[in-house]
Amino acid sequence: MPESTKKSELYNIKLFNFRNFSHLEFSPSASTVLIYGSNGIGKTNLIEAVSLLVPGRGIRGVKLSEMNINHSSKSWRVESQLSSGYGRYSLGVTIGALQKNVSKEYFFDGIKVTSQSKISDNLSISWLTPQMDQIFLEGNSDKKKFFDRIICGFVKNHSSALAKYSYLIKERINIIKMKSYDRKWLEVVERKIAETYLVIAEARNNFCEYLNNIIQHLEIKMPKARIVFKGEIEQSIGLTSALKLEDKICEILQHSREIDRASGRTNASFHRSDLIVYDSAKNVDAKRCSTGEQKSLLISIFLGEVFAHIKWRNRVPIILLDDIMSHLDAQKRSMIFEVIEGLGAQVFVTAVDADLPHLGKEIQRISIKNGSVI
Repeated sequence: MPESTKKSELYNIKLFNFRNFSHLEFSPSASTVLIYGSNGIGKTNLIEAVSLLVPGRGIRGVKLSEMNINHSSKSWRVESQLSSGYGRYSLGVTIGALQKNVSKEYFFDGIKVTSQSKISDNLSISWLTPQMDQIFLEGNSDKKKFFDRIICGFVKNHSSALAKYSYLIKERINIIKMKSYDRKWLEVVERKIAETYLVIAEARNNFCEYLNNIIQHLEIKMPKARIVFKGEIEQSIGLTSALKLEDKICEILQHSREIDRASGRTNASFHRSDLIVYDSAKNVDAKRCSTGEQKSLLISIFLGEVFAHIKWRNRVPIILLDDIMSHLDAQKRSMIFEVIEGLGAQVFVTAVDADLPHLGKEIQRISIKNGSVI
């Protein structure tokens, strides 16, 4: 790792009305922070709060309104001090009680941030959780959401493109459901859908190629993943001009209007592109691999994301490892901790017990009891 590579680190973390914590404050003082306590005490809640300091829905991916202690107000807040290697800043994220459509608001050095890229430019977080074990068995939509979340951490306009595409798809359905509608306006919307989808598809293709290259060069003795987006548009990028691909999408949308009107959803083939993860050595779909092989493939993706942050942003990310004892065997845990220790990353780990092998030398142990740290 180059000497110029910077680290993301958090200090003095505060939670207000978040999950089971009405108020919690603690200061990480070691490279590895082990958060331990009995099941259901709130260990995952704490690292979930940390994960929400970056754009997105965090490690659980649930609605923001579900993350508070007082369900009548729906408000919560997370604050921290951040060192990005270039300076030390204050960082906060909150949702307000009176918002009709709940969304996160970010504050950087006390000033409200209007662009989430300000956060991404200064903080990187990667995580591995037990829930991620099922990703290869999930439906195609869930798999794409999983990888789009990773891509959003690197490609600045990917999140906004996804949101725009979702809005345009809904707008098109609403238009064609009308008894009479302006066909020219529908054509404008379908053209915007084509343009936006092409931006999304290109970002997926390019980043997966980048991530696959990093994964294949990981020095780990276990199966490695190869990620591929398969679809008529994705597989034509680079072989056909962008304008011709946009025209093709518009033609598909035009021909499916009556079917979409009857079903109330978009049935176009390009809209249902597949995401497939392979064991790169065997060239076998991950869903056909054993449970142990799937976990190895997941670890390779996780470590690939970590090293992508280092290569792409020249910054070691903060790492969150949830309940790693229960869903990974000793060999895999040892390998992960060895890699992380070599990077010098700040890592937050949750476990039931205070004694966890392979953690490294610098360890701060934090016990959670009754909504507070000990």
